[in-house]
Order: sequence, then structure tokens, then C-alpha cells
Amino acid sequence: MPKIHRLPIFVARDVFIAMVLLTFVAAASFAQAPAKPDTASAKRKLLVVAVMPLSAQGEEESSAKILTEALADEILRLRKTRVMERSQMETILKEQGFQQSGACDKTDCAVEVGRILGIDRMVVGSIGKLGTTHTLSLRALDVATGEVVASTRKSFKGEIDLALTEMIPISARELVSAMSGQKMVELESPETPMAEVKVFTDPRDDQKYEYVRIGSLDWMTRNMNYHVSDYHAWCYDAAPANCGFLGRLYTWDKANLACPPEWHLPSARNWDEFIAILGGSEKAGAYLRAPKGSRDNSLFKARPAGFRDQDGNFMGNGSFAIWWTSSDSDSAQAYARSLDFGTGSTTIDAAPKAEGHSVRCVR
Repeated sequence: MPKIHRLPIFVARDVFIAMVLLTFVAAASFAQAPAKPDTASAKRKLLVVAVMPLSAQGEEESSAKILTEALADEILRLRKTRVMERSQMETILKEQGFQQSGACDKTDCAVEVGRILGIDRMVVGSIGKLGTTHTLSLRALDVATGEVVASTRKSFKGEIDLALTEMIPISARELVSAMSGQKMVELESPETPMAEVKVFTDPRDDQKYEYVRIGSLDWMTRNMNYHVSDYHAWCYDAAPANCGFLGRLYTWDKANLACPPEWHLPSARNWDEFIAILGGSEKAGAYLRAPKGSRDNSLFKARPAGFRDQDGNFMGNGSFAIWWTSSDSDSAQAYARSLDFGTGSTTIDAAPKAEGHSVRCVR
């Protein structure tokens, strides 16, 4: 019979304890090892949202339909949620035999639709008009609980176009911010909130000018079109229709008279501070004018109005905009801020006071 060699008891005990410790450490290391990111899983975590047709109250049904599509597009553009296509919604509801009479903008109806679609949030609302005031009212509903998780209401006077170009983008950011729990930042600088768009009526001729608060000043978002003089303020190419769309082109002397009471021509320093708030001369263009081929959701709504030179030639329409400042360089020149629509860059240079340039007013 072979002889068996046994380890002393204390040695065997130590070996056993060491093995147990090694097993524990290995298990702990495995538990703490970072898991590989699951891209598909991360994508699934995005809330799925559907936008119900906005009801029209005193507005045209066609306007409500356009605004509904614009709202869905804007929510999708923010990339914080997934948005169900309208055609897909209609197909699913038809397959499930869902019947509705009238607009489905009440909570019970919207939640029922949301559960049929199998989504997380439903966005419902209305666009209404009373007198000359339009009101855009929107709510986001949690399909699981029926609770309102976000709401926004915007009222404004003027054309319905303002709802499309300004109110829908602002409202979409507010809804998505509340639904996703992530703040939607419109501009890089915290000094520039998305201010409410307001309207000022010039008491001299009853023309209306929209404006927003940027930094410490109200800035008009339309070029002035006040008739100061037949000889020192012009419509581009002498076409009256251009004055309505582009504003007038003023000599520097008349530009200082163009703004309504309580408003004034911005100084070079006002312009510099404004551009700095928008991220500097290379970035500000994105907030001054809309990208080529897209609708104008910009903050400033710049239009490439061109200018009139001292010899009476009109040029630059469609390519750039130039606005006078109140700061003169010498007896013959004053500073003007320009925006190149090709590159998006903005600069400030001295220009002959006899030239015709656009005017934006501040307060």
C-alpha cells in the first residue's frame, strides 16, 4: 500500500482560507467590471412621443394641420425623444378599429390613443384666435398614468405665421425639456434666454415691429420701414414692395431719426455686446439668420437687404445685410455692422454716411 503524505492541519487550513479569499476577490472584480454600453438598449430608452392633430378654435383647419406637422418635426429635431410618424399612427389606429368623433385633444381620448399605439407620451393641444390675438396651447401626457407632465401656452398678436416661425420651436423645446428631464439650451451663453416675442406699434404710422429681449436691451426683429425722407431713405431698387419685406435703406443722418420714440439706433458697443452674447462674430450668424433653404427660426430674422452706394446704385440684395450704428468714425463716415449670408460671419467697419443701409432699433 502506497504511503500517503498529508499536509499538517494548520497548512491545509491556510490554503483553504486563501482559496476562499481568491474566489471572493474574483467575484467582486467581476461584479464591479464596467459593462459594455448597449447602443440598442440606450436607443430604446428614448421616450416615444406622438403628436395628435391640434384643434382649431377660430383658426383655419389648414393652419392647425401645418402647425401640427411643424411641432412633430421640431420635437424630432431636438433628438431627445423618438417621434411616431403620423402615417404609422393612422395605420395602427385603423388596424385596432379605433373610432373617434371630433378632435382628440382631451386627456381621456389622448391616453386611450397612446395606449393603443404603445407609446410613452402624447402631445395634444390647440391653436385659437380671439380678436387679433392667437393662442397656442400644448400639453404632454404620460400615457401610463394619464398625468400632464408638461404644458406650455403662448399668446401673441399679429399674423399666424409667428406661431410657425417662433412659437412652435420655443414650445417644442419647453415640452421636450420637461419630458426628457434635460434642459434645452438655445444659445451657448446663459445671458441669452429664449425671450418672449412681443410686438411694438410705431405711433407715427401704425406699423408693427416684433422684438425680443437680448441681454439688457430689446432688439427689433424687423428692419425699420419708417418714411423719413423722399431723398435720404429708399426702397431697394426703388420698388415699394421691397420696403415692406426688407425695410428701408437710410443715410446715416436719417438713420438716427428713423427709430420710434423711446427707441434708438444701437451704438457700435451695443452691437459688439449683442454679437458677444451670441457667441462671437464667427458663431453669431447662426442666430442672426436662418440656414439656407430652411424656414426662419432664427433669433434676429436678418434679411439680406443689400445697400445703396453714394452714386445711387443698389447692390448686395440676397448676399449680405448692413445695419448702421449710432457711432460715427469722422465727419464723413460712421460704423456699420454687416452680415455675410454666404459665410455667416459678421464684421463692423466704417462706411460713408451718404450710403443707404438698414436700421434695427433697440430700447
